[in-house]
Amino acid sequence: CTSLSFHFVYQQPTNMSDLKNTSLDPYGRDLPWVYGYDALGLTLGILIVIVNCGMLLSIAFVREIRKVTDELVISLTCADFLIGCSLIVSAIFECFEHRQNLNGSMVIFCLSQLGSFSSHFNLLLIAIDRLICIYVPLRYAAIITPLVKRLAIGMMRQMSSVMVIVMYM
Repeated sequence: CTSLSFHFVYQQPTNMSDLKNTSLDPYGRDLPWVYGYDALGLTLGILIVIVNCGMLLSIAFVREIRKVTDELVISLTCADFLIGCSLIVSAIFECFEHRQNLNGSMVIFCLSQLGSFSSHFNLLLIAIDRLICIYVPLRYAAIITPLVKRLAIGMMRQMSSVMVIVMYM
């Protein structure tokens, strides 16, 4: 009775040409878990896009929902939609391009980072909005106007863009 064992040793890539072979075992065959991660990313991306499309469509076409939905929630929905789209594109790109085009994957990664930063800053803005609503309830309408919310969302998007640009300089 003999047992056959396979030992996979990961080697740190030393140059750009080595990066395209990181999903291969020493014999040049594709590892099945690579496609499993791509399938998981694709599934999550599709679910995120479907849910956020449903929210955006309901906000756009149902007047009662549009009246009560806060602009910060709409902005958060858009940021999460961007994350879902970048997950779908990333999974498809990684599956078919097979990690050979590093410029394309960098653009996809920048888009996902932009969506992530926007989503985090949106959650921060919603928390600040709720904090002001709780601690200063009588002056809330005077402090947090629709113009203030739009300016805060614009500044948040600019900060997210600057962080992505600075991260890749």
